[in-house]
Amino acid sequence: MEQNTAIEKNISEIIEAFKTLCYNFGSNFDTVCSEAISIFKKFFEIDDVAIFRKIPNTLDFHYYNLIEGRIQEYWNDKFQNLLDDGSIGMLLASCSVVSSKISDKNYKLAPLISDKDIYGILITEYDSNKIPDDLIFEDILIIISSYLSHKITNLELSNRIIELEQNMNLHIASRTINLVKNNQQLADKIRGLYKNLSMALPHEFRTPLNQILGNSDFLMKHFDVTDPKEAKDIISDIYVSCRRLQTLIEHYLVLSQLELIAINIEQLDEIRSARTPSVETSIYNVLSSKSDYEMRYEDFKIELEDASIQMSENFFTILMTELIDNAVKYSDNGKPIIIKTKADSENLNLMVMDYGMGINQEDLNKIDAYTQFDRDKFEQQGLGLGLAIVHRIVDISGSKIKIESEVNNFTKVEISIPLANN
Repeated sequence: MEQNTAIEKNISEIIEAFKTLCYNFGSNFDTVCSEAISIFKKFFEIDDVAIFRKIPNTLDFHYYNLIEGRIQEYWNDKFQNLLDDGSIGMLLASCSVVSSKISDKNYKLAPLISDKDIYGILITEYDSNKIPDDLIFEDILIIISSYLSHKITNLELSNRIIELEQNMNLHIASRTINLVKNNQQLADKIRGLYKNLSMALPHEFRTPLNQILGNSDFLMKHFDVTDPKEAKDIISDIYVSCRRLQTLIEHYLVLSQLELIAINIEQLDEIRSARTPSVETSIYNVLSSKSDYEMRYEDFKIELEDASIQMSENFFTILMTELIDNAVKYSDNGKPIIIKTKADSENLNLMVMDYGMGINQEDLNKIDAYTQFDRDKFEQQGLGLGLAIVHRIVDISGSKIKIESEVNNFTKVEISIPLANN
């Protein structure tokens, strides 16, 4: 009777101790382990306790103990003995408490386990003669191992949350850095664009504007005494200058738009997902859009294989307009202008070729929006800007371009455009 009363008192005290320990569940794992094992040793006359933690993604265990006890070598030897007699294997297979005896010492092994994996093993070394009730001893051992298992699970979850937060912070930091870089690039582009436009536009606009203003001023002052044929020629010059000025403005506006699209990731993705359903239809629409082309109708040598391409119809129309404009403008009447398309397994291969004035290699190397803006003069008005626009559209759409030319002989432009995804 006295023994039962002592056991009940012992159980009551250990439960109270564990209640207190649970209040400190938020403490670090080392503290929790140390306190739990100290409570266990206090209420039971056991020789020693050791914890072996499982190395993640392996079947190996390493010694982990934070209270005073035997040295690591001792427990490593005991762990090997328990491994040799099959106790460790039995615990891993059953995930429950296993008893063992080596020489004159008794051992109980309890798993530190989650719903997915074993975190480790709690091993007690004791003298069975000093344990009055083996079942109570085993129950308390299960309580301790469960408590530590929950702590480890909580710790693993906390570590995952911390890792997730760190990864998110790194991701946000990376996105922020990229955003800053993109904003800086955008600011640099805009500053460069403004600088180059402010330098080039006055020069490029001056010639057609002077012609418009000069001719219109002459007509206003001398209209009554001007021969009708001469007046018609002056009006024609005004019209040509206005068209030239219009083309120049349109080129600059298109280039400005393309430059901004090229550094806007979202807009760039949207542009690259657009398509032209029929290149044949688009090319014939371009050919029928200008009266200048009708004058060269007999010169066009057209061989088209139709396809749907991964380029917006608007950009493809601008690209073809620039290529055909240059071919018409810089080759004489009667000289052939070849337009060909041929599809392979991945790309549409486009070729536009004329037999005209050609482009020297130095100017070919300078076909870029900014280098053109920086030039003091355009020796061939519109040619540089037109091909600069073509280059930008090619870059934005993920296409490839190759230009071959010989002065006073020919110019051949070949562009490989990705076929549209089905």
